[in-house]
Amino acid sequence: GGICTKCTDINCMTCDTNINNCIVCNNYYTLYANGSCIPCPLGCVSCLTSNSSICTLCLGNRLLVNGDCL
Repeated sequence: GGICTKCTDINCMTCDTNINNCIVCNNYYTLYANGSCIPCPLGCVSCLTSNSSICTLCLGNRLLVNGDCL
């Protein structure tokens, strides 16, 4: 069998064969160009990879309006 190794970034859900290169981040974070995870704005469950300030999904009690969680 294979050996499971933790990704370097604690907010990374899945990394590739290089543990420093994240490919899927946990909720509330988005992937940054260097393979690390950066936080989404407060109240955002997910945000755009190309622009982390734009939310794509809000927490259940918030409304998504033009990329902001109200």
